[in-house]
Formats: sequence, structure tokens, C-alpha cells
Amino acid sequence: MRFLYLFIITLLFSSCSQEDNRIIPTVQTFTKLSTATTGITFNNEIQETQTRNHFLWPSIYNGGGVGVCDINNDGLLDIMMTKTFGNDELYLNKGGMQFENISVKAGIQGNPNNVSSGISFGDVNQDGYKDIYVSVFGSSDKPEDKLNRLYINNGDLTFTESAAELGVQSGGFTIQSAFIDFDLDGDEDLYVMNQPSNVRTVKQRYKDEGEAKFTNPMTTDRLYRNDGGKYTDVSKAAGIEKFAYGLGIKVQDINIDGYPDIYIANDYDKPDFMYINNQKGGFVNMIDDAVNHISNFSMGVDISDINNDGLVDIGVLDMAGANHYRSKTNMPSMSPKQFYKNVDDGLHYQYMHNTLQLNNGNNTFSDIAYLAGMAKTDWSWSLVMGDFDNDANKDIYITNGIKKDIRNSDYLLKLKDRIDNAGEKYSASPLEIIDLIPSTPMSNYLYHNDGSLHFTDKANDWGLGDKGYSQGCAYGDLDNDGDLDLVVNNMSALASVYENQVAGANNYLRIQLNSNKNRSILNTKAYVHGTDGTVQYAELAPIKGIMSYSEDILHFGLSDAKVDKLEVIWPDGTFTTIKSPNVNKVLELTYESADKKPYSYKVNTNGNHLLTQTNRLKHKHMENEYDDFSTQLLLPYQPSKLGPFMSTSDANGDGKEDLFIGGATGQAGALFLSDANGALTKSTVLAFATDRDYEDMGSTWLDVDADGDQDLYVASGGYEHKVGSSNLIDRLYINDGNGRFTRSTTRVPKIRQSTMAVISADFNGDGKVDVASFGRIVPGQYPKLPDSYLLINEDGKLKDKTESLAPEMKALGMITDAIASDYDADGDIDIIVVGDWSKVKALNNDGGKMRLTDLDGIDNSGLYTHVNMADLDGDGDQDMIVGNIGKNIKWKAFKDKPFRLYADDFDKNGGYDIVLANYADDDLVPVRGRECSSQQLPYITEEFETFEAFANAPLDKIYDLEKAQNLEVTDLKSTIYLNDGKGKFTMSKLPVEAQIAPINATLVMDINKDGNMDIIAIGNQYSMEVETTRLDAGTGMVLLGDGKGNFEYLINSQSGMNSRGNAKDMVMVNGLVVVSNNDALVESYSIK
Repeated sequence: MRFLYLFIITLLFSSCSQEDNRIIPTVQTFTKLSTATTGITFNNEIQETQTRNHFLWPSIYNGGGVGVCDINNDGLLDIMMTKTFGNDELYLNKGGMQFENISVKAGIQGNPNNVSSGISFGDVNQDGYKDIYVSVFGSSDKPEDKLNRLYINNGDLTFTESAAELGVQSGGFTIQSAFIDFDLDGDEDLYVMNQPSNVRTVKQRYKDEGEAKFTNPMTTDRLYRNDGGKYTDVSKAAGIEKFAYGLGIKVQDINIDGYPDIYIANDYDKPDFMYINNQKGGFVNMIDDAVNHISNFSMGVDISDINNDGLVDIGVLDMAGANHYRSKTNMPSMSPKQFYKNVDDGLHYQYMHNTLQLNNGNNTFSDIAYLAGMAKTDWSWSLVMGDFDNDANKDIYITNGIKKDIRNSDYLLKLKDRIDNAGEKYSASPLEIIDLIPSTPMSNYLYHNDGSLHFTDKANDWGLGDKGYSQGCAYGDLDNDGDLDLVVNNMSALASVYENQVAGANNYLRIQLNSNKNRSILNTKAYVHGTDGTVQYAELAPIKGIMSYSEDILHFGLSDAKVDKLEVIWPDGTFTTIKSPNVNKVLELTYESADKKPYSYKVNTNGNHLLTQTNRLKHKHMENEYDDFSTQLLLPYQPSKLGPFMSTSDANGDGKEDLFIGGATGQAGALFLSDANGALTKSTVLAFATDRDYEDMGSTWLDVDADGDQDLYVASGGYEHKVGSSNLIDRLYINDGNGRFTRSTTRVPKIRQSTMAVISADFNGDGKVDVASFGRIVPGQYPKLPDSYLLINEDGKLKDKTESLAPEMKALGMITDAIASDYDADGDIDIIVVGDWSKVKALNNDGGKMRLTDLDGIDNSGLYTHVNMADLDGDGDQDMIVGNIGKNIKWKAFKDKPFRLYADDFDKNGGYDIVLANYADDDLVPVRGRECSSQQLPYITEEFETFEAFANAPLDKIYDLEKAQNLEVTDLKSTIYLNDGKGKFTMSKLPVEAQIAPINATLVMDINKDGNMDIIAIGNQYSMEVETTRLDAGTGMVLLGDGKGNFEYLINSQSGMNSRGNAKDMVMVNGLVVVSNNDALVESYSIK
């Protein structure tokens, strides 16, 4: 029992350190068919024993797969399902949704000690009949128990097992395999996804003795090349021998170059693999370059085009609690120390939730799972993308549920108490312990795609809301009525067969691809051009989800449209065009008889980028190391990592714009001077170097001393400098007229406040330029509201006149950006400010006095990051762009249910404690869990002895909120507001792509020279606390305007933007767009 004791102890110690005419079903779409109707009696029954259980082998709850394929070429899809223990079953489709179990007479019975997992179909010997490859898994070390099986189809509903004869028994622990013509020679090769052993004692040996010792053909994936019907292992040459626990596999031409690629979703700490085909017989893992973060415990995977832009997107599942209760009782806290150790070890940024990677068109992807509304679906297994209501958008079906809640925190606490009392003498049997574990049947999900990067779960509405434990699943048109039916492999329950009854509501087109010579047609592609102007893309890639194989037919829902043109691209690089094919039918296309022309693959671009990345500016921002969370444990992000910020002016009087880039604490700000050709060269400024210990924030140029040159005012901020520190005093650098600067300590007040935004203008109308400096944060006391200041220029000295001219700037808020503008067209300069946990505010100029004023038409509060003003609709007034944190985040904010923040010294220990809160149904509840919350406030574990008690408690039962600071956010969207010319604003929505990431900076110009103003926007926020996924989906974007205040997103492959870093600011210098990134190189783009 010592092993069991050590295992349990390990588990216990984790810590926190547009309008359309689509018909969308509103009534039940699927009908669950009874066994009496279908004849399918399959049940993947799991019975644990003393020698075969979860404690010894965690994968016992993995379940089995589903395969849907026509094995006898009668035009009906047959079904095969695998069992964890016992014989797999093959069902022949007799028509009318009736099936016959032909497993025994077909000869697919395996070794009784086999644990079957994945199913794949392929025509190995090119005889026109689909053969079956069954992946074998399990806990046994006996070679005969781990041999995969290849059933060759005899053409008479019998099969002959031939894996050994053809060289593909493998012998490892195989989860799933996929046929693939990786070398495009016309036959089907085989990729076998192996795991190392998942037996706990063996895994401990891997850890103790090192993985390298155990890396061999049995523990790594295998690639078998088809050489005339027999197979040759080419794994080493292909570069795919990696030690990892793959659970999901998808073969797809990810970069659309004509060659099939492979995506492997890996469980545990190894990052997923994105194997891009190098067209030379091997693969290159591009996961680090392609995505900014991935799922942690990756499970099922599918790849398809979810937004009809002709690019493939990637969905991967994880196991995050789907609601407040499940997340607070079943999800362990993330350890920041372990998280960043994994990052440092090259294991990528991994987060415990589903990911939906949107293709940016330039071989990079952005995770939009939170924006899409499908980031958390509990312990999920299989994800398949298909158009289940034929409305021309791919929906997502997800299977869900684990037989035992093995991560239930209260069960672990109870177990810990028993162990603490008995120590290593604890002698309960595995089955006794397993009996302590709760079991919660879960519903599967059917996410309906609304066509705007958003999905809504319709499982209950559409008849798919049964609760249980489901793993493998597959879809196909089992009754040939033109819609996609579903088959689900359930654990310890009858398999589910769901008949889709949407047929007739919308049009469809199904494409059956064939070859007279039985060449491989895998990864054949099709573009369907609808008469409504839509274009859909699909690829023949039937392995999807987990351990499963869906129909090998291309299915397109069309809504109420018909097809103008169909383009089919064959694997050999030729294509076939069919004009106006009939809809609501199966169109059969045969490779040999199709009219084909050569096809040229090219990147999805018009070949004429509006912006071209140049990176002419060689400068790297270097962030200082500081742990904000050591001061305030439950900060939502690190306020010490907000820069760098930039400003431009003619510093040396040569008529060219120059550039100032602020530095972090320990790094001097940098001045770049332009030469005659506009090239920027760094200039050494001693005064900046002397002040390197300051944290440069915003800056502004002004001629403070009226000597005809531009002086520089720099805001001093940061979180690491203590309240009252001299390093928080803003700085003024006086220009000698030639770009040489000296700091003045007498022309600026010595206000010690952590500031960020700073602007200059003649606010009092006396002809001299004044300054407004805005407080960003009170160090160590987030979210207390800092003061902001109005500094009036009196004879070249900036005097603090806040009290007399702008008293409402005191405790104005945590201001992130400000802009000077006569927004109300009354002839004086007003100020618009935005901030964290704040409304958009106006400081309205009334004869030189700044009065805080509500803006007509703008009343939402947000986590605002940026404000800009320009004439966006061509009516001659100043409209507003307001950057927000975006909707691609786990936080939710609405007018009636705001996102809230409370802060107080709740435990009276002298600190300032933070509580973030969201709504669960109608109850306000904490965002963070019991473990992390109790590290901030230890009394929580005493008052809420169980995780369940904490999960069931509303916020006001956990904290005394009566005297706490209370802030709220009602909107997370970035928005534009159109001005009526008198200061009244009307909201105009930005494209959904503008909500994928924060907007930290914008530039407004007519970039495509059509006479209308366009927007360039950038932004990310990497420094989130580890349980909130870092905001890294931003890639920079171009929004093309129509001159009426409406904007259209331009994909990166056409815009040329590729700003994927922790982008903080953007300026234009001599026609060059410059983007600053936190702790990284500056980027620059030239404009066409």
C-alpha cells in the first residue's frame, strides 16, 4: 500500500502559489432511437476489480471509439464500436435505421485481454473495400495483449486479421491510428499514435529514471509507409518519435499546401504536436510558432473551417469545470511556480480549458474559445465539427463525463484525513477508496454556430441532453436523408444512436469521392460557392474527435441557398469544377473520369499586403523581474508589466519625426532620431540613463519653456515602487534645441503618484501648453483609486492647479488612457479619459476649469485600455474609439449582471485584499476557488470546511462586503461611438474579430486609399494571473471603413499585420507604423 499512499499524497498537494434567412431549429432536432428500433445493444461496461482499477491504471475511464463507414459498398453507413474490456462490435446497416450485429461472423473478435481503443478505416490493398484498423491499448505488459489489429475486408462481410503479415501490429499502447497518404503516391500509409504506459508504477519509473531510457518504438508514435500493400516503419526519418501521451489525432492539410499534416493532442504536460509535412517524407513540429497557448490536458481534436473563410481552425478539448459548482469542487488550483517552470522547460503555455484556434491566414492561430462560448465543458472527450442543422455553418458536438470525479477536492480531503490518521499503515483497498469518489453523470454538448464566431449549447433543445459518461462519437447520414446523425459510445450504458430530423428544413449537398483504381482520395478538398455569395470549404479527413472515425463523405449544409460552383481539389494537385450542381442529393465524383486541370496552391492573400513588416527598428524592451502577486495574491493581472509606451515629435528640429520609447525599471528610455531618409537611429541621452531606475509610462512632447523646441514629459509609474517613493515623480526633460536633454527638477511638481497616461494641450487658453497627468494605480493597494493632476504652465513651470481648476481629478480612477479633444465643438479643449473598472469620462473645459461630465450615449463601465478620436464617418466631427479588454476571456459582464471587484482589509492584517466576482445564475460568487482564496484569507477554510460548502455559498456569505470598495464592469467590448457634432454619441459595433483581444492602441488613416478612414489596432495582455488565460490572441488588425462608421475586418494574410507579441502601444513615425511589445523587440511596418 506504500505506492497508493504516495500517489494520494501527490494528488493532495497542488497549490495556487449580420441578418440572414437561415432556418435554425427551435424544436427537437434529434431523436434518440431505442435498441428495439436499431438492434444495437452495444454497452461498454466497466467493472473495476482489485487488480484492474483507476488507481493502478488511470486510463480505465478512457472509454471506446466509434467508426461509421460503408464496409460493403451498398451505400449505407455501417457502425463499429470498441470496448475497453470484451469484444468489439460491428453492425451492418440494413436500412431504415436498423442494424445487424455481424461481429462474430465477420471475424473481428480480438484477444480477450485486449483493450481496444481507436477505429480507423482504409483501403490498405486498394481493392475497393474498406479495411479496419483497431488500436489496442491497456495496462498489460504482455506483448500479445498490446498488438493492434488490421482486418482486411474480404468483400463478403468477413475480414481477415493481417496486422503481423503487413507489418503494422505496432505493439505499443495505441490510442488511435489514422490512414494518411503523406507522400502523395496514391496509397494509404498509416500513422499509429502510441503512448508510453499509463500504469502508475511504470510512470513513476519514467519520472525516476528519465524518459530517454524508455523512449523506443513501443512508447512513441509510428509512421508506416505503404509499399505495395505492405508497410515499412519510417518513423525515425519522419521525425515523429516523441515521448508523449497523445489522446487525439487529426490528419488535415493545416497550411493548405497540398500535403496532409498531423495534429496530435497530448494529455498531461507535453504540449500538442502540430506536424507540418515538409514534402520530403517527414514532418516538422510547428506548434510553438503557430499558437500562443494550448490546452493542458488535451483530449479530443477536430479541424474544420468554422467561419467560412477558407481556412481550417482547430478545436481541442480539456476538462475545465463547466459551471461554478463544478469548477469550485473538481478543479485543482494552478500552481504559478509549476506553470512557469513548464514554460521555461519548453512545454509551452498550457491552460486547463478547451481551445478553439482560429486560423489567421498566415500559419498562425488565435485561441477564441472564451469568445466562442465553449471554453469549459467539464471532463470532455470527443469534439467533432459538422453542420448538424444544414445552415451553412459548422457546429460542434462534444462528448462529456468521467465515471468517477477523481479530482473532487472534498473526496481528496476526506482521504487525506484518513491517511493523516493512519499514515503509511493506511490499508484500505483500491475498491474501498474508489467507493469514496463521487460519480456525476454529465450532459454532452451541441454547440450551434451562429456564424459570428459564437456558439450556443443546444443539446437539450435539440434532444441531445441525456446525462451519462460518453467518450467516442462519430457522425454520418445513417438513413440517407441528407442530415448528419450521431452515434455515441457510452461507458457502462447502451450506446446512443441519434437520428437527425432536420432534413428538408435547409438545402444540402453531399459529395461522394471515388477512384476507379482505388487511389487514395484522403484529404481531397472542396469549395462550395453558394448562390448567396458564401463560400464553404471542407476536406476529406474522417478521423476526428477521440478514437473515432466519421463518415468519409463531404457534407455541406446550404441554408436556403443553392450552389453556383463546386471546386474539388484532388490529392495529386489537380482540380475539377462543376457549375450549378443540383442540391439536396449525393453527388458522386470519380477521380479518373473527372475533368481535371492543374491546381496551384497559394496562401490566402491577394498578394498585395497593405502593410509589410520591416523590423527596421532594432530595440528590445526589457521588463524587470517583479512578482506583483507576492504583494496582493489575487490580483487579476500584473500591473507592473504595462509598458512600453511611445511618443513622437521632432526632437532635433530637422523637420523629421523622432521617437521616444519608454523603459522598464532598470532600463533607460530610448530616443531614436530620424535621418534625412527617415531611418531611425538611437541617440544616447545621459539624462535618460541616469533615470533608468524609474518605470517610464506615458510621455508627451511640449515646448514648456517657449524656446521653440520640443521638451519631453515622462510619467513615472509602476507597481513595484512603494507608495511615496521618489521614483514615482514624473519627469520633465528640457531640450537644448538639438535633441540633447537635461532633466529639470524645478519646472515640475514633485508629486509622488504612480501615473501612466499623460497629455499636453493649452487647457486654459493662455497660449502656453499645459499637462494633465493621470494616476494609474496605488502600488500594493489595487484597486484603490489614485489621484490625477492638472499642471498649468506658468512662465515655463508646470504648477499643480488640480485643487482649484480640476478638483474632480482627485481619485478619478485607475486611468489607462486620455486624449485632448474638443468633442463638443464649443471651441475649447476637453479631455476624454478611460480606465480600469471605469466608465468613459469627460473632463469638460468650462473656461479653463475641468468639470467631470457624463458623456451622452456612453454609460457602460469597462476594463478600458485605450481611447482615440477621429472623424470615422466623414461628417466633420470627432468620433471615438474605445479599446476594452475584449470578450475572449473567462470573465463575463452585462448591465444586469456586472463583473464585480471588492477590496478591503478583510482579515485586518494591514493588507488590501481583492475579491473578483461573477454571477452563477442569479448568485454573485467568487471567481477564485477555496484554495487560492484561503491563501489570501486563511479564515475561509475554517468557516467553509469543504469545497462544496464554499461552492454553494454566495459571495456575501463568504466576505463582509458592507464597507468594501466596490467596482463593477458592465461591458468588455471594444467599441466605436459616433458623434452627432454636439457631443452626443451613438454606439456603432466593431466586427467580432475586434473582440478577440484587448485593443491597447489604434491608428486612424485611409490605409487602402478609398477615401474612407480605416483603423489599425493592436493589443494583448500576457501578464494575467495563471488561472486566467493570458490574453494573447491579438495579431494586430486592419479594419476597413465604409465612410459611414462601419468597419470590416481584413484577415492578416491580406492586411500584412502580424503583431502577436505582448503589444502595448503603436505610433506612426515618418510613415512607419511602430508597435512596442512588453519584454520583446519593437516591430515596424511600412505602408503600401
